[in-house]
Amino acid sequence: MGSVWLAGRMEPWTILLGGVLLLGAGYRLHRRSQTRRDRTVVRWAQDPRRYTPRPADWPLAASAMWTLDRSPWDEARLDPDWAREELESVWEITDTQGLRDHVDWLRFSGHRVAALRDDFTEVSFHAFDWLRLIMLARAGVTVGLISQEEMQVAFADAQTALQARYHSWEEMGEAWAMGYAQHLADYSDIPMTEYLNRIRAQNQMLLTAPRGPWARVPWR
Repeated sequence: MGSVWLAGRMEPWTILLGGVLLLGAGYRLHRRSQTRRDRTVVRWAQDPRRYTPRPADWPLAASAMWTLDRSPWDEARLDPDWAREELESVWEITDTQGLRDHVDWLRFSGHRVAALRDDFTEVSFHAFDWLRLIMLARAGVTVGLISQEEMQVAFADAQTALQARYHSWEEMGEAWAMGYAQHLADYSDIPMTEYLNRIRAQNQMLLTAPRGPWARVPWR
């Protein structure tokens, strides 16, 4: 893969197959958040000093929170071991159809529709759903479950939805933080604010660090 450039150092979930799957994945996601250490490094595939933003970089920058300390944000493929574990252990995805089903659930329904159905409107899950769709597409390409073309369709849908609702990386990041923190807190005795502070710290690094992707890629 060549050189990996490091920058920025600081302390840093499915088609609705049934309630059991939804709860199980949420619990596993919570358990993983409890055991993994905070993410601290933005990784680059290219020399960030010579970087010029490209339109194709937008979905990669949007989903850069999944690359911290793992893989370069500016390459679509994620760390293969992490991607395989994420798909199989958290989402229970082992084949192409399973991945497509989960992507379609996030595209057409997701937690945002489930929350409305349950009359839960305190937190929006819009960013939470669409950013995870990008991550699943990247993971799917990484392990060979979908093609680059299918990934790009998912990217375009997510980018359109996110840019239609939010007006900046900061606004999207805060919506992501609220949705993700609420989801984690639903499967934990830990207060939502503890998760929220951790996610906001990640967002701040992506947004304000000189080599953070949200600081380098224009919102539009």
